[in-house]
Amino acid sequence: MQMGQRTLVIVTSSELIHEALVQGGPTFASRPADSPIRLIFSVGKSAINSAEYGPLWRSLRKNFVTQFVNPVRIKQCSWVRQYASENHMKRLKRESLENGFVEVMSNCRLTICSILICLCFGARISEERIKNIEGILKEVMLMTTPTLPDFLPILAPLFRNKMKEAKELREKQMECLVPLIRNRRAFVEKGENPDSEMWLPCPTAPPDPTETFAFTVVMKNPLKAVILSR
Repeated sequence: MQMGQRTLVIVTSSELIHEALVQGGPTFASRPADSPIRLIFSVGKSAINSAEYGPLWRSLRKNFVTQFVNPVRIKQCSWVRQYASENHMKRLKRESLENGFVEVMSNCRLTICSILICLCFGARISEERIKNIEGILKEVMLMTTPTLPDFLPILAPLFRNKMKEAKELREKQMECLVPLIRNRRAFVEKGENPDSEMWLPCPTAPPDPTETFAFTVVMKNPLKAVILSR
């Protein structure tokens, strides 16, 4: 199927999918070129869901697997699930008493978002800050949704304002996330707790101050992030 300057191929055969993704993985592992707007939010295709197949992608994937989804880590982070579940039930009860009904999807999304954010930073993050991050993520998803210039690049000059809006949203995103990253780094390196609102003590499984991580995110430019291996 021809979509502008790109050719879209839809594969429905399980045998062909296995042959392409498993047997010929390196051949079909490249990703299509991103639009300028998506490049802003993927930090130049340096995120795990946008990086091209190669050393960077393998390092990011290894870091994700060893730090988040291995059985030991999952057991250590049981306090995150308990914390999110308790907040979830409190919100549902409060909304039920105040409104007589509850919004199921929005509350479930917020709970899942809180689990991911707490796992990411290894601490309990206040619900207000989580709501702020979730709201920004929704804006990012809407901003990066494919639009007409993605299929007809010749029309890109007509959408200059959207590029400006994307840069402003990226700065807003960094203003929200950079303090969390810096506080986490200070906690890991020095055992300090600069902001009690973001780093509440965890009674069951507190983060280990001596713990080392495979990657450090360095924020020098609000629109760029550099990942340095340790």
